[in-house]
Amino acid sequence: MKSYKQHSKKVFLVLILLIIFVSKTSYSSDEKIKAVILAEDAFPPFSSLNGGFSNEVVVAAFKASGVKVSLEVYPFSRLMMMVKSGTAAGGFNAIPTTDNENQFLFGKYPIYVSQQRFYYSVDDPVVINTEEDIFEKLVKQDIVVGDVRGYIYPPAFELLKSQTAKNGRNLIYTDTVKSDEKLIKKLLLGRNRVALMHSEVASLHIKNMNIEDKIRFGNFAWEAPLYIAFSKVNPNASFLIEAFDKGMEVIIDNGVYDYLLKKYSLDTPSIYIR
Repeated sequence: MKSYKQHSKKVFLVLILLIIFVSKTSYSSDEKIKAVILAEDAFPPFSSLNGGFSNEVVVAAFKASGVKVSLEVYPFSRLMMMVKSGTAAGGFNAIPTTDNENQFLFGKYPIYVSQQRFYYSVDDPVVINTEEDIFEKLVKQDIVVGDVRGYIYPPAFELLKSQTAKNGRNLIYTDTVKSDEKLIKKLLLGRNRVALMHSEVASLHIKNMNIEDKIRFGNFAWEAPLYIAFSKVNPNASFLIEAFDKGMEVIIDNGVYDYLLKKYSLDTPSIYIR
């Protein structure tokens, strides 16, 4: 009888320890599969206060890896500062450059590969069809280029903005505004002759403004891959990078990514064409 009681007591203790272990494991797992990712507030069709393509891709990719993410929306500049400080694990839509690759972590897969083009008004055309045209038509003629505050532009463009010619002038001057809509309005009003914009973003605004016959772009384009920028100091970043990359492979294979491309009338990026 004594041995039976001792045995029962041991079994009871084992069960208690098992319950505690399972509870702790479940708690840790729940903590691990939940995350907050920051989304840009004014970059349609990719991200906005009302959602967008990037928002849906990010949620779908993480879900495919078993990670539940909630999105919080911020202006892009603030978003990047929060990620850099580690306040948030990651945020999008960021373009990797030499500078920010030293400050952030990037995974294998971009959310999308955008095209950045030079836009102009049909009433005052400055058509950039080749990279040489940038020097011949913009640099040599001292034409000011409109851009958006806080956006990440190609290294080649940033270099032109920072370099000076023999006469001490900048190779390219920019008129920096706070939104793509303002860039387009300045082109229409003749206050700028050229604006550098993401083609998918510009096309949406131009369509909504019903001015397809008034604004055009040249053939030259820089590719601008849009990534989640992950924090170098947030402890969850490495896990989330791996989860996102695995999830992207899943949604590309199962057709969810193609579905979202069609939903937002976007072309398939060349890196995802099979």
